[in-house]
Amino acid sequence: MELKSAPTYYETKRLQSDYITNPLKNSYNELIGITGTTESSDTGILTHKSILQLNAACKTLKRTRDELASYNHFDSPEIQEKIGRREREMRLAVSKIFDDLDHAQQRIDSGSKWYTRKNEQVEQLKSIGSGYVTHKRERTVK
Repeated sequence: MELKSAPTYYETKRLQSDYITNPLKNSYNELIGITGTTESSDTGILTHKSILQLNAACKTLKRTRDELASYNHFDSPEIQEKIGRREREMRLAVSKIFDDLDHAQQRIDSGSKWYTRKNEQVEQLKSIGSGYVTHKRERTVK
């Protein structure tokens, strides 16, 4: 005959879900780390969830402070003066570029007029030259 051994303490507690870390056996305040009791000895319970929430709140606060510091830095008069100076320099550079473009266009227009005038002179010379050649032929034929 085979004897059955008695279940161990762990097995009985596990089957009954009666172990210390079972969240169903603890109150919600103990789960989140707040005991809510007026005991004289504070156990200092902090759960994983409350630590994560605290960490997230600290990160949000740090990011907000960094954003505020960045805004205050770029809103300072020194930085705003530098930005204004850069903008003025950029506008001046753009106006110089436009002046150079206007000057180049004037030179192109002037060159086009000169080219047209020289072509007209060449055509006049061709017409005079062809008349001269025709006139010279008539003289030699006679």
